[in-house]
Amino acid sequence: MYPTRYAQVRDRRSWQATVSGLIADDDGRLSLAKIPALAPPEDAVGPWDCSSSGLAAAACCSVFVADTAGARIVYRDGLCHDSVVLPGPGGDAAAPMFVTPRGIAINRFRLAVADPGQGAVLLFTIDELRQLGRLRQGLVAPWAVAFSDDGALFVLDGTPSRLLRLEANGQPDAAFARAVASRITDPSALAAGDNNTMFVVDAGTRQVCRFTAQGAPVDAPLTGPPGWQPGAIAARGLRLFVADVATGRIGIFEAGRFLGDVPGFRGPVSALAVGEDGQLFIKCGQDEVVLIACADTAVVDRGEVLCGPWDAGERDGWERAVVDAVVPQWASVQLDVYFADNESPPTASAWLPSPSGDVWLDSLSPLSQAAPARRFLWLRVRLSASAQGDSPVLAQLRAATADEDYRRHLPSVYAEQDADAVLQRMLALARGEIGDGERALADLPRTFSAQFLPSGDLAWLAGWLAFGLPDGLEVDARRAVLARVQDLYLRRGTLAGMLEFLHLYTGVRARLIEPFRHRHLWQLDSAALGFDTGLPPAAADGMLVADSNLLRDTDPTWGCAPERVVVGHAVVGVDRPVERGDLGSVLFDDQAHRITVLIPAGQAPDAETRRRIRAVIDAEAPAHVVCEVCFIEPPLRLGMTASIGIDTIVAGDGAPLRLAQSHWNQDAQLGGAVRGVGSGQPARIGSSLVLG
Repeated sequence: MYPTRYAQVRDRRSWQATVSGLIADDDGRLSLAKIPALAPPEDAVGPWDCSSSGLAAAACCSVFVADTAGARIVYRDGLCHDSVVLPGPGGDAAAPMFVTPRGIAINRFRLAVADPGQGAVLLFTIDELRQLGRLRQGLVAPWAVAFSDDGALFVLDGTPSRLLRLEANGQPDAAFARAVASRITDPSALAAGDNNTMFVVDAGTRQVCRFTAQGAPVDAPLTGPPGWQPGAIAARGLRLFVADVATGRIGIFEAGRFLGDVPGFRGPVSALAVGEDGQLFIKCGQDEVVLIACADTAVVDRGEVLCGPWDAGERDGWERAVVDAVVPQWASVQLDVYFADNESPPTASAWLPSPSGDVWLDSLSPLSQAAPARRFLWLRVRLSASAQGDSPVLAQLRAATADEDYRRHLPSVYAEQDADAVLQRMLALARGEIGDGERALADLPRTFSAQFLPSGDLAWLAGWLAFGLPDGLEVDARRAVLARVQDLYLRRGTLAGMLEFLHLYTGVRARLIEPFRHRHLWQLDSAALGFDTGLPPAAADGMLVADSNLLRDTDPTWGCAPERVVVGHAVVGVDRPVERGDLGSVLFDDQAHRITVLIPAGQAPDAETRRRIRAVIDAEAPAHVVCEVCFIEPPLRLGMTASIGIDTIVAGDGAPLRLAQSHWNQDAQLGGAVRGVGSGQPARIGSSLVLG
């Protein structure tokens, strides 16, 4: 009997598998990826072919639109919904800016417009839309453009079209043209992806080819469903959107895998663009009308997890495979398995469908097949959404080798007469249920581990630890804080702990000043009163009582109570008797157990932040320490930190000096307005003229 081996695909947020069409949540559980969608359209009728035009998504849901029919470029602001049109009013009708603008591309600095009517690519600044020039050399009729991440400009030019890469001086890169010409027969659409990857539709082979910015191929070309005719394309991140001219649909690819179509759309597509937040802009004609498919409003139809091979060992085999998933009504999760005695991957027809999410692998193979034939195991899980768009949630995928045979606990006659292994399978089912309970007990320590607990239960764990989680933290940050609770409690009640809690709850980095550390020793001829030394508030050694003769000599002759009585060298009412252990404490009482917390005012600009800072200090400061909070304002330094209206204002006339109430150069100035000196007027030093 060999020890039971287990294999788990998921380790917290990491899946040791190939995942497509799925997205992980904060805990690592997988669900169908969200995609943009439109409202269901009316019945549309083809054909779906149309001439290409141009779209370019900008920041903040804004978009540049090529109005090819109107010979203009329209910019639409996604926040205030304003529009800017090129050319602007007052353009020269005899020399129009555009003739037939089609392709559009933008990067951080430039806007490029391909105009085949002029045989040129026009360049503009992205901020002011000021024209920089026209690129004509080597171009015939450019109609599509794209910028790579490094700023290189790519152009589809002419009929039949050719893919060009323009140098900084506008010259086509001949080496790039030769490199791609042998791999693309008829380029018909162009899009730029991340990491300097270029996507090019080859109408001749009905594929989407991927190239680097230097023309080297990247992986294999993308192919779609049977009869697929790729048209306009757009890319963002790992996703690629491709319009299908044959069906009028827009297909979605992710990491080279086809996920499905954009729900709610069917029609011709002249241009596509993807915004930063995942919005899909769709242009269906040659005008300025643009449809917007809102991000994350639907899920893909299906997703897949593929893992393997897992090795059970030379003399062992896999016995059980389990899928841990939550499946809504009408959604589905299908488990397929494949096992063999070698590591060769399965073919498409070799997969064995499982009748359930928890399967005993012997039930899927002939009874005569020995365990070594199940040494290597592959698992495939396919998730499908319901008609309402509800997605299953996959939490774990695991497998186990042969466990204990419960027939050994029965009289041997049961095993001898169980030739068809019916009893063995029934007992294995019972063993699986018992094993799940044992596994739950074994996993109890994870319940109190911040690294393994589901994100929704982190607040519960914080309550058990009597620790308040700061507001606004991401899931990973909350896990990290809960993992440090023991160390934080060890420093609680100390000055270092107070600073750490202050940073944790407010984000402020403060400094401490402890006055007793800045005391100076008194030295003869070098100590300045008020700076290096000071007078104590009372006698350092307390009150000393002299003998009765000295006390009697101090009484006045008229017998009335004196204004104050001096006993020895102590003054009654000023000095006080002290305990022996407190002798000399008056020298340090005004500095001991006192701290000042210094915080730059820029870290606490509003009253709410300052209130939270004081609340944390009051709660976390040592009980015997008096804390003072000081917010440091920026000083005025001309040419360095003085910005009028930000950290500096021009003050009006201050209050004049008042005798016995004001301090010169601190809170007082000479009263009266300063008279100016006009041209041609006499000036008197000290009166109307001040030497600077």
